[in-house]
Amino acid sequence: MKTPELIKRSKEVISDESSKHYKQKKSLKELQGKQKKKAKKLKDKIDNEKDKKAIKNMEDERKILFAQRKKIIKVLKSLK
Repeated sequence: MKTPELIKRSKEVISDESSKHYKQKKSLKELQGKQKKKAKKLKDKIDNEKDKKAIKNMEDERKILFAQRKKIIKVLKSLK
């Protein structure tokens, strides 16, 4: 392979990787926002709920969302 061809292919690979990272970061940020909204809704439901069993279930779900958001943040930091 000649040099110009190698340069062209390397540019394609680099641009593919950067676009993949961009798409991945964008989708992760979108997921993070959705999870944040869901957690806020759950918090409001917990405040209005009287049944202790339902409150516990919602709190557990909220903890899971929080853990997932932490994982997303960690991945986003590693992509930067």
